[in-house]
Amino acid sequence: MRIASLLALFGFAAAQAQFTLENPEHVPVPGLMFTVNLGPYVAPGAGGANQVWDFSSMAATGVDTLFFVDPASTPSGADFTSSTVALFDGDQDYSYFQATATEFLLNGNDDGNYAFPMSDPSKYWPFPCNFNDTWSDVLGGSVIVQAQTVTRAGTVTGIADGYGTLLLPFGPVDDVLRVVVDEDYQDAVSIITAIHDVQTHYYFKRFLPFPVFQITNRTTNVNGSITTLQTAQWVDSAAVGVLERWSAAIDAQLIPNPATGSTTLTFDARGDVDVSVVDLAGRVVLTERSTSLSPGPRSYTLDISALSKGTYTVRLIDRKGGTGARKLVVN
Repeated sequence: MRIASLLALFGFAAAQAQFTLENPEHVPVPGLMFTVNLGPYVAPGAGGANQVWDFSSMAATGVDTLFFVDPASTPSGADFTSSTVALFDGDQDYSYFQATATEFLLNGNDDGNYAFPMSDPSKYWPFPCNFNDTWSDVLGGSVIVQAQTVTRAGTVTGIADGYGTLLLPFGPVDDVLRVVVDEDYQDAVSIITAIHDVQTHYYFKRFLPFPVFQITNRTTNVNGSITTLQTAQWVDSAAVGVLERWSAAIDAQLIPNPATGSTTLTFDARGDVDVSVVDLAGRVVLTERSTSLSPGPRSYTLDISALSKGTYTVRLIDRKGGTGARKLVVN
Protein backbone atom coordinates (compact mmCIF):
# COMPACT_ATOMS: atom_id res chain seq x y z
CA MET A 1 0.00 0.00 0.00
CA ARG A 2 1.36 3.44 -0.90
CA ILE A 3 2.29 5.91 1.84
CA ALA A 4 -0.46 8.29 0.75
CA SER A 5 -3.06 5.53 1.17
CA LEU A 6 -1.79 4.67 4.63
CA LEU A 7 -1.93 8.30 5.71
CA ALA A 8 -5.49 8.64 4.45
CA LEU A 9 -6.50 5.38 6.12
CA PHE A 10 -5.41 6.57 9.56
CA GLY A 11 -6.78 10.08 9.09
CA PHE A 12 -3.31 11.62 9.11
CA ALA A 13 -4.15 14.42 6.69
CA ALA A 14 -7.13 15.56 8.74
CA ALA A 15 -4.86 16.21 11.70
CA GLN A 16 -2.74 18.77 9.87
CA ALA A 17 -2.53 22.29 11.24
CA GLN A 18 -2.40 25.57 9.43
CA PHE A 19 0.55 27.85 10.07
CA THR A 20 1.41 31.38 9.05
CA LEU A 21 4.17 32.39 6.68
CA GLU A 22 5.87 35.17 8.62
CA ASN A 23 8.90 37.33 9.09
CA PRO A 24 11.48 36.43 10.42
CA GLU A 25 10.69 32.70 10.57
CA HIS A 26 10.43 32.33 6.79
CA VAL A 27 13.02 34.85 5.68
CA PRO A 28 16.42 33.61 4.43
CA VAL A 29 19.41 35.56 5.70
CA PRO A 30 23.05 35.79 4.57
CA GLY A 31 25.04 32.75 5.64
CA LEU A 32 22.39 30.13 4.91
CA MET A 33 23.28 27.29 2.54
CA PHE A 34 20.93 24.62 1.17
CA THR A 35 21.66 21.51 -0.86
CA VAL A 36 18.76 20.75 -3.18
CA ASN A 37 17.90 17.79 -5.38
CA LEU A 38 16.91 18.62 -8.94
CA GLY A 39 14.25 16.61 -10.74
CA PRO A 40 11.83 16.60 -13.67
CA TYR A 41 8.64 18.58 -13.69
CA VAL A 42 5.67 17.00 -11.96
CA ALA A 43 2.05 18.16 -11.70
CA PRO A 44 1.70 20.16 -8.45
CA GLY A 45 -1.58 18.57 -7.37
CA ALA A 46 -4.79 20.12 -6.08
CA GLY A 47 -5.07 22.96 -3.59
CA GLY A 48 -7.26 23.03 -0.53
CA ALA A 49 -7.24 22.04 3.13
CA ASN A 50 -5.66 18.83 4.46
CA GLN A 51 -4.07 17.80 1.17
CA VAL A 52 -1.59 14.94 0.68
CA TRP A 53 0.85 15.86 -2.10
CA ASP A 54 2.65 12.67 -3.09
CA PHE A 55 6.04 13.20 -4.73
CA SER A 56 7.66 10.22 -3.01
CA SER A 57 8.59 8.59 -6.33
CA MET A 58 10.63 11.57 -7.54
CA ALA A 59 14.12 10.63 -8.72
CA ALA A 60 16.88 13.23 -8.59
CA THR A 61 18.58 14.06 -11.87
CA GLY A 62 21.12 16.34 -10.25
CA VAL A 63 22.17 18.17 -7.11
CA ASP A 64 22.78 21.88 -6.58
CA THR A 65 23.96 24.02 -3.68
CA LEU A 66 22.28 27.35 -3.05
CA PHE A 67 23.98 30.09 -1.08
CA PHE A 68 22.30 33.08 0.57
CA VAL A 69 24.82 35.92 0.75
CA ASP A 70 25.09 39.57 1.66
CA PRO A 71 24.05 41.59 -1.44
CA ALA A 72 26.91 44.01 -0.81
CA SER A 73 29.38 41.16 -1.36
CA THR A 74 28.13 40.40 -4.88
CA PRO A 75 29.42 41.87 -8.15
CA SER A 76 26.21 43.87 -8.70
CA GLY A 77 25.46 44.68 -5.08
CA ALA A 78 25.62 48.43 -5.73
CA ASP A 79 22.58 48.10 -8.01
CA PHE A 80 20.50 46.40 -5.29
CA THR A 81 21.08 48.50 -2.17
CA SER A 82 17.60 47.88 -0.76
CA SER A 83 17.97 44.09 -0.93
CA THR A 84 18.45 42.19 2.32
CA VAL A 85 19.77 38.92 0.85
CA ALA A 86 21.00 37.53 -2.46
CA LEU A 87 20.60 33.95 -3.67
CA PHE A 88 23.65 32.57 -5.48
CA ASP A 89 23.42 29.29 -7.41
CA GLY A 90 27.17 28.57 -7.30
CA ASP A 91 27.59 29.41 -10.99
CA GLN A 92 27.08 33.05 -11.91
CA ASP A 93 23.41 33.81 -11.31
CA TYR A 94 22.25 36.03 -8.45
CA SER A 95 18.66 36.81 -7.42
CA TYR A 96 18.15 39.74 -5.06
CA PHE A 97 15.41 39.75 -2.41
CA GLN A 98 14.10 42.21 0.14
CA ALA A 99 12.20 41.27 3.27
CA THR A 100 10.14 43.96 4.97
CA ALA A 101 7.71 43.75 7.86
CA THR A 102 4.83 43.30 5.40
CA GLU A 103 6.15 41.54 2.28
CA PHE A 104 8.86 39.48 0.57
CA LEU A 105 10.05 40.99 -2.72
CA LEU A 106 12.20 40.01 -5.69
CA ASN A 107 14.19 43.13 -6.52
CA GLY A 108 15.81 41.74 -9.66
CA ASN A 109 18.60 39.50 -10.86
CA ASP A 110 22.04 39.28 -12.41
CA ASP A 111 22.61 36.45 -14.90
CA GLY A 112 26.33 37.08 -15.24
CA ASN A 113 25.89 39.16 -18.39
CA TYR A 114 24.00 42.11 -16.98
CA ALA A 115 22.11 43.09 -13.84
CA PHE A 116 18.41 44.01 -13.95
CA PRO A 117 17.26 45.91 -10.83
CA MET A 118 13.50 46.49 -10.91
CA SER A 119 12.09 49.85 -9.86
CA ASP A 120 8.82 48.01 -9.16
CA PRO A 121 9.85 44.77 -7.40
CA SER A 122 7.89 41.56 -7.73
CA LYS A 123 5.84 40.86 -4.59
CA TYR A 124 6.23 37.14 -3.91
CA TRP A 125 4.08 37.00 -0.77
CA PRO A 126 2.85 39.20 2.07
CA PHE A 127 3.72 38.92 5.75
CA PRO A 128 1.85 37.44 7.45
CA CYS A 129 0.49 34.99 4.87
CA ASN A 130 -2.24 32.47 5.68
CA PHE A 131 -4.23 29.83 3.80
CA ASN A 132 -6.56 31.44 1.22
CA ASP A 133 -4.73 34.79 1.26
CA THR A 134 -4.37 36.35 -2.21
CA TRP A 135 -2.35 39.29 -3.53
CA SER A 136 -1.40 41.09 -6.75
CA ASP A 137 1.14 43.72 -7.71
CA VAL A 138 2.78 45.36 -10.70
CA LEU A 139 6.42 44.74 -11.53
CA GLY A 140 8.81 46.46 -13.87
CA GLY A 141 11.87 48.54 -14.56
CA SER A 142 14.40 49.32 -17.23
CA VAL A 143 18.11 48.90 -17.79
CA ILE A 144 20.57 49.93 -20.52
CA VAL A 145 22.42 47.05 -22.16
CA GLN A 146 24.93 47.79 -24.91
CA ALA A 147 23.38 51.23 -25.50
CA GLN A 148 19.90 49.67 -25.81
CA THR A 149 17.15 50.24 -23.23
CA VAL A 150 15.47 47.04 -22.05
CA THR A 151 12.05 47.69 -20.48
CA ARG A 152 10.25 45.23 -18.24
CA ALA A 153 6.55 45.50 -17.37
CA GLY A 154 3.98 43.08 -15.99
CA THR A 155 2.14 41.75 -12.97
CA VAL A 156 2.58 39.21 -10.21
CA THR A 157 -0.29 37.44 -8.49
CA GLY A 158 -0.27 34.92 -5.69
CA ILE A 159 -2.37 32.73 -3.46
CA ALA A 160 -1.71 30.50 -0.45
CA ASP A 161 -3.91 27.78 -1.88
CA GLY A 162 -3.39 24.71 0.27
CA TYR A 163 -1.97 23.02 3.34
CA GLY A 164 -1.37 19.46 4.42
CA THR A 165 1.25 16.72 4.09
CA LEU A 166 4.06 16.59 1.56
CA LEU A 167 5.50 13.18 0.63
CA LEU A 168 9.10 13.45 -0.59
CA PRO A 169 11.59 10.71 -1.53
CA PHE A 170 13.07 10.72 1.99
CA GLY A 171 9.71 10.57 3.78
CA PRO A 172 6.61 12.54 4.80
CA VAL A 173 6.69 16.21 5.79
CA ASP A 174 3.65 17.39 7.72
CA ASP A 175 2.32 20.88 8.43
CA VAL A 176 3.09 22.30 4.97
CA LEU A 177 1.66 25.50 3.47
CA ARG A 178 1.62 25.88 -0.33
CA VAL A 179 2.05 29.27 -1.98
CA VAL A 180 1.53 29.74 -5.74
CA VAL A 181 3.17 32.73 -7.46
CA ASP A 182 2.40 33.75 -11.08
CA GLU A 183 4.63 36.28 -12.83
CA ASP A 184 3.44 37.55 -16.23
CA TYR A 185 5.68 40.17 -17.80
CA GLN A 186 7.50 41.18 -20.95
CA ASP A 187 11.00 42.43 -21.70
CA ALA A 188 11.14 44.72 -24.72
CA VAL A 189 14.15 46.16 -26.56
CA SER A 190 14.08 47.67 -30.03
CA ILE A 191 12.01 45.29 -32.22
CA ILE A 192 12.40 42.28 -29.89
CA THR A 193 9.82 41.43 -27.23
CA ALA A 194 10.11 38.47 -24.86
CA ILE A 195 6.87 37.52 -23.08
CA HIS A 196 7.37 35.51 -19.89
CA ASP A 197 4.85 33.43 -17.96
CA VAL A 198 6.36 31.94 -14.80
CA GLN A 199 4.32 29.92 -12.31
CA THR A 200 5.96 28.48 -9.20
CA HIS A 201 4.42 26.32 -6.50
CA TYR A 202 6.30 26.75 -3.20
CA TYR A 203 5.79 24.26 -0.37
CA PHE A 204 6.80 25.75 2.99
CA LYS A 205 7.46 24.01 6.28
CA ARG A 206 7.32 25.68 9.65
CA PHE A 207 10.75 26.71 11.00
CA LEU A 208 12.40 26.62 7.54
CA PRO A 209 13.23 29.89 5.73
CA PHE A 210 13.47 28.17 2.32
CA PRO A 211 10.78 26.08 0.55
CA VAL A 212 11.00 22.35 1.19
CA PHE A 213 9.83 21.68 -2.36
CA GLN A 214 9.09 23.81 -5.39
CA ILE A 215 7.83 23.29 -8.94
CA THR A 216 8.38 25.89 -11.68
CA ASN A 217 6.80 26.13 -15.13
CA ARG A 218 8.35 28.90 -17.27
CA THR A 219 7.18 29.75 -20.80
CA THR A 220 8.96 32.38 -22.91
CA ASN A 221 7.70 33.73 -26.22
CA VAL A 222 10.26 35.73 -28.21
CA ASN A 223 8.61 37.23 -31.26
CA GLY A 224 6.53 34.08 -31.75
CA SER A 225 9.21 31.52 -30.88
CA ILE A 226 8.09 29.67 -27.74
CA THR A 227 10.31 27.78 -25.28
CA THR A 228 9.28 26.02 -22.07
CA LEU A 229 11.41 25.20 -19.02
CA GLN A 230 9.88 23.00 -16.31
CA THR A 231 11.77 22.08 -13.15
CA ALA A 232 11.33 20.71 -9.64
CA GLN A 233 13.62 20.76 -6.62
CA TRP A 234 13.52 19.64 -3.01
CA VAL A 235 15.83 20.16 -0.05
CA ASP A 236 18.39 17.59 0.96
CA SER A 237 17.30 17.03 4.55
CA ALA A 238 20.70 15.69 5.63
CA ALA A 239 22.43 18.92 4.56
CA VAL A 240 20.60 21.20 6.96
CA GLY A 241 19.24 18.88 9.63
CA VAL A 242 15.67 19.85 8.81
CA LEU A 243 14.19 16.57 10.01
CA GLU A 244 15.35 17.41 13.51
CA ARG A 245 13.45 20.72 13.39
CA TRP A 246 10.12 19.34 12.22
CA SER A 247 8.78 18.30 15.60
CA ALA A 248 6.99 21.14 17.38
CA ALA A 249 5.11 19.70 20.34
CA ILE A 250 6.23 22.75 22.34
CA ASP A 251 5.07 25.98 20.72
CA ALA A 252 7.61 28.73 21.41
CA GLN A 253 8.07 32.42 20.62
CA LEU A 254 11.20 34.62 20.69
CA ILE A 255 10.83 38.36 21.32
CA PRO A 256 12.66 40.30 20.02
CA ASN A 257 13.83 38.43 16.95
CA PRO A 258 16.22 39.48 15.42
CA ALA A 259 17.88 40.26 18.73
CA THR A 260 21.04 41.71 20.20
CA GLY A 261 22.33 40.88 23.69
CA SER A 262 19.28 38.98 24.91
CA THR A 263 15.89 37.68 23.85
CA THR A 264 12.88 36.37 25.75
CA LEU A 265 11.75 32.82 25.06
CA THR A 266 8.06 32.18 25.79
CA PHE A 267 6.60 28.68 25.73
CA ASP A 268 3.93 26.48 27.33
CA ALA A 269 5.25 23.44 29.25
CA ARG A 270 5.49 21.81 32.66
CA GLY A 271 8.57 20.59 34.49
CA ASP A 272 12.17 20.84 33.34
CA VAL A 273 12.79 22.01 29.77
CA ASP A 274 16.26 21.89 28.26
CA VAL A 275 16.95 24.84 25.96
CA SER A 276 19.81 24.76 23.47
CA VAL A 277 20.99 27.13 20.76
CA VAL A 278 22.41 25.46 17.64
CA ASP A 279 24.35 27.13 14.84
CA LEU A 280 24.00 26.38 11.12
CA ALA A 281 26.75 23.76 11.30
CA GLY A 282 24.75 21.83 13.91
CA ARG A 283 26.99 22.79 16.86
CA VAL A 284 25.38 23.48 20.23
CA VAL A 285 26.67 26.92 21.27
CA LEU A 286 24.49 27.53 24.33
CA THR A 287 22.55 25.33 26.76
CA GLU A 288 20.15 26.29 29.56
CA ARG A 289 17.54 24.57 31.72
CA SER A 290 14.17 26.09 32.63
CA THR A 291 12.35 24.58 35.63
CA SER A 292 8.71 25.04 36.63
CA LEU A 293 6.33 22.71 38.45
CA SER A 294 3.23 24.57 37.30
CA PRO A 295 1.78 24.04 33.82
CA GLY A 296 1.14 27.01 31.55
CA PRO A 297 3.05 29.75 29.73
CA ARG A 298 6.42 30.78 31.03
CA SER A 299 9.10 33.23 29.92
CA TYR A 300 12.82 32.68 29.97
CA THR A 301 15.52 35.23 29.12
CA LEU A 302 18.35 33.98 26.92
CA ASP A 303 21.67 35.78 27.21
CA ILE A 304 23.01 35.76 23.63
CA SER A 305 25.63 38.49 24.07
CA ALA A 306 28.46 36.01 23.46
CA LEU A 307 27.05 34.73 20.16
CA SER A 308 28.36 35.90 16.81
CA LYS A 309 26.01 37.56 14.35
CA GLY A 310 24.10 35.00 12.31
CA THR A 311 21.22 32.54 12.25
CA TYR A 312 20.62 29.90 14.92
CA THR A 313 17.96 27.41 15.95
CA VAL A 314 16.63 27.47 19.52
CA ARG A 315 15.55 23.95 20.51
CA LEU A 316 13.44 22.86 23.49
CA ILE A 317 13.10 19.34 24.93
CA ASP A 318 10.91 18.51 27.93
CA ARG A 319 11.05 15.51 30.27
CA LYS A 320 8.45 13.60 28.23
CA GLY A 321 10.35 13.96 24.96
CA GLY A 322 8.24 16.82 23.60
CA THR A 323 10.23 19.17 21.40
CA GLY A 324 9.99 22.60 19.84
CA ALA A 325 12.17 24.88 17.74
CA ARG A 326 12.43 28.48 16.63
CA LYS A 327 14.78 30.29 14.31
CA LEU A 328 16.82 33.06 15.99
CA VAL A 329 18.67 35.81 14.16
CA VAL A 330 21.43 37.50 16.18
CA ASN A 331 22.37 41.01 15.05
